[in-house]
Parts: sequence; C-alpha cells; structure tokens
Amino acid sequence: MSNICNQQTKQRKPRIPRGKIRYRGLTVDLQTGLVSRGEGEKDELQLTPAECALFGCLLGRIGRPVTREEMLNRIWGTSVPVRSRTTDMHITHLRRKLDLKDEIVTVFQVGYMLRR
Repeated sequence: MSNICNQQTKQRKPRIPRGKIRYRGLTVDLQTGLVSRGEGEKDELQLTPAECALFGCLLGRIGRPVTREEMLNRIWGTSVPVRSRTTDMHITHLRRKLDLKDEIVTVFQVGYMLRR
C-alpha cells in the first residue's frame, strides 16, 4: 500500500503521509493501521489495509476532495475491476471506526474530503 494515489484529473497528486500522524485527537500509524485516541494512547483500534490506504489518501489532501477513482486506484490499482460503491462502503466503515462522521465529507459527484 505504499504507492501514491494515481492521478486521473489535472489536480495535484496527494502527498501520502507515512509513519504516525495525529489528526483531531487520533494517532494513526499508517504503516500498521493501529489507531489510538488521546494522550495515553490506551484506547486502540485496528484499521484494515483498505481503510488505512483510504485514510492516508484523505490525509494527503486535507481540505481538498479526492475522487473515488483515485481512492480505488490507491487500494486496488488500475487493473482490478472494482465498482465505486466499494469505496463508499469502506468510507462508511472508516467514519464509524474513527468517529469522524462530520470530518469525512462526501463531495457530490466527486468523492470525499477530510476537513481541516
């Protein structure tokens, strides 16, 4: 999962962060998918590889939309025929797991965006 989101539009490629990153009280290890909440990092959960790739893609472009196509390419690559609803399902799981229902927003007919 270390490749960068493929670019299907003329927008700038998202910078995919690596290692541990903090976002709104969460510490996310993008290498292992381990997420902890708060300073003590005692409340931990595990992201699936797909969820981790999607979150990394959104983190790489905070405040700007990422297309469903870019997300699909990030996870499965261009040669795998996967429907865009697959991305929607993984985003739904990611919102629930990380309790980011208001931070991961749907951009109508484009994809998703992570709020600053």
